[in-house]
Amino acid sequence: MALFTLVIIQSCEKDEAPIVEEVEEENPMLEENLTNIVNTSNSSFEIIQRLTFNKSCAVSGCHISATTSNGELDLTAEVSYASLVNAPIVASPLANDRGFKLVTPNDVEKSFLVTKINCFGEQTPDHHDYGFPMPLSRPNLSQGEVDFILSWINAGAPQSGKVADTDLLDQIEVLDCGSLPDFVAPDPPAQGYQLSTGMFPIQPGSEREIFIYKSLPNTEMIYVNRLEMIMRPSTHHFLAYVPRSSNDTPVEDQIRDIESFFDLAGPFVSTNYLGGTQIPNDELVFPQGVALPINPGVGVDLNSHYTNYTSHEIVGEAFLNLHTVDQTEVQHIAKTIFMGETVHPVNFRFVVPANSEFIIDEKYSISNDTARVINLVSHTHRLGTTFDMFHVKNDGSETQIYANSDWEHPETKYFDPPLILLPNEKIRTVAKYLNTSDQDVIGGIKSYNEMHLILGYYF
Repeated sequence: MALFTLVIIQSCEKDEAPIVEEVEEENPMLEENLTNIVNTSNSSFEIIQRLTFNKSCAVSGCHISATTSNGELDLTAEVSYASLVNAPIVASPLANDRGFKLVTPNDVEKSFLVTKINCFGEQTPDHHDYGFPMPLSRPNLSQGEVDFILSWINAGAPQSGKVADTDLLDQIEVLDCGSLPDFVAPDPPAQGYQLSTGMFPIQPGSEREIFIYKSLPNTEMIYVNRLEMIMRPSTHHFLAYVPRSSNDTPVEDQIRDIESFFDLAGPFVSTNYLGGTQIPNDELVFPQGVALPINPGVGVDLNSHYTNYTSHEIVGEAFLNLHTVDQTEVQHIAKTIFMGETVHPVNFRFVVPANSEFIIDEKYSISNDTARVINLVSHTHRLGTTFDMFHVKNDGSETQIYANSDWEHPETKYFDPPLILLPNEKIRTVAKYLNTSDQDVIGGIKSYNEMHLILGYYF
């Protein structure tokens, strides 16, 4: 869930990169006298409102109104309490399913706000699926601000009364989100192969997308029936591709930085999509008897994209476990689905106009033959609000087969039994985007651009 947005000046010229304005890093607690806020506020919640929400959250481009792009969360003084306490998390069905409220009185472990303002929450149990710590593109909160909010929640999160210890606010040092707990690498598969990008740095206030090619030692065809993907925090996505022949393999272990969509023309032309995810810990599993083949003599091109909205350098790293089965267990060969409006440099520059809703309504053919679809997942960036898919039958009728409203954690929809698409039948996508800024947003590879992709597998 993207609760805050970057400050971007978007150029519409074809080859000009957007300019990201730098936000001056000041301690927000010094912008207004702390003692004055404490002495003139009538409640702990008013202190939180004036000290934290007014300075770091209810600011231009963020939570000054309830919109789809900010999780429908308004943190302005008039409505913030009602927006938070015992309120559902609109943009994270996963958190709702796990019993969270935005603020759950007397229970910080089930208060979604805590997982967002406390940068260490991203690595705590059950919290790693909820996106980036907040605020984005502004200084982190102080330790005192976070501890004061925790104290208020533990005291029942009342709207009136001073219930939290104001001495906590003396801790004015800004949280150091560069000190997240150590990342633990996954175990390799019992049968198969483990590949890794290795560690690579992402500078503060920036993003970085890389490719790095890793060879495989197999001398015969291998068959993959499960892909396991594990990444360090702050990942935007991870994708893996297989060269179509040994003549198309890049130089091994050489990091290739991707700065524009045109840098991807080579990989897209010479490789086949293998798998990917936006979720830091995810897996793709095929039905029994179904597997993806990988030829001998080729490896896997690993594509990792990280965003760093902190004031510290962070480290990116992604692991791919390829779980294999013996050829005797394979009855059907899996094929990949990778298509949309951003798959090729010729057509990727669709535009989401400023202060507008934009809809992409397209139909896609999966195969010329009967296709048995195993799963489907959507991919957009932060302006994506909903992404629906429909099975368009040959008689013209349609059946909805997929719905997603959480761009950061899109659901991978598995079909059991597989969804049957007869020859000439199509998948229709209806994706909605909402741009509340004063700048047009174009399609492209950066997190501040937009995308429209459907991915999946069939046999």
